Order: sequence, then C-alpha cells, then structure tokens
Amino acid sequence: PSPPPLHQGLADLVWVTLTYPDGFQAYIHLCWLNPDKQRRLVVVGSLGSLIFDEMSTEAPLTLLHGEFEVKGNQFIPVNQSREVLEVETSESLQRVCSGFVNCIQENTPSTISSGWVGTELVQILTALTESLSKDGKSVFIDKFN
Repeated sequence: PSPPPLHQGLADLVWVTLTYPDGFQAYIHLCWLNPDKQRRLVVVGSLGSLIFDEMSTEAPLTLLHGEFEVKGNQFIPVNQSREVLEVETSESLQRVCSGFVNCIQENTPSTISSGWVGTELVQILTALTESLSKDGKSVFIDKFN
C-alpha cells in the first residue's frame, strides 16, 4: 500500500521545549507515524521521577525515588526505589466530562482547572503553531493576569 498523502501544514513529528520564567522546562515529543504507541508523561525532579504511562495496565502511575551522586564525570544512582501508586481505572475523558457537567449543575468552580488554565493552554498551542510555521524558531508568550 502507498503511504497516506502528506498534508501541507500538518506536522507528523514535533519536538517541543517549553521554558517558563522560573526556569522550569518541559520537553514534549509527538509523532503520529511512530509505530511504538506511547502515552507517557514523565516529571523528573531532584529527588526522583513520577511516571504516568497510560498504556500500562499494571502500573500506570509510578514514583521512582532516588537521586544521583556525582563521581568524577559520572552520575551514580543512589537510594533508588520504585513505588506503584493507585489510580482510578475509569475512562479519563469520561471523568473529565462528568466533572465539568457536575461543576455546571452544582454551580461550583473546578478544583483542578479554570478558564485561566484553558486560556494559557490556548496561548501555548498558538505559540507552538507559530513556531512551527517559522521552522521551529522560539516564540515568547507575554504573561497576563
């Protein structure tokens, strides 16, 4: 079979670096054509890593404790341990939609999101689209409140 036609303006491979004013950085890799389907989020900190792997049925949320010692020009892992955290096994989109409907019916604000969070997400997506159209050049977002 022949490959699907390429569409102008649609990227099938994206590497994103988000840098926040406080120095925090997030690295994102997206690839529609990668045969190795992954839905994983890793947050790395100075005392360990939190890994959310949506494709894992046994341990979708894992906390890896530990740190590194510097010996010469090497980083040696120390105090390593793995902790599987319990998560609700329901459909994520269903939970989000139910929470949204509940906030409307009960006239209560969401405890995990807001209009400001949504606005910032749209700003980021717009900046990513602009960067993509400029061959990956950095795009800066003015913070507003």
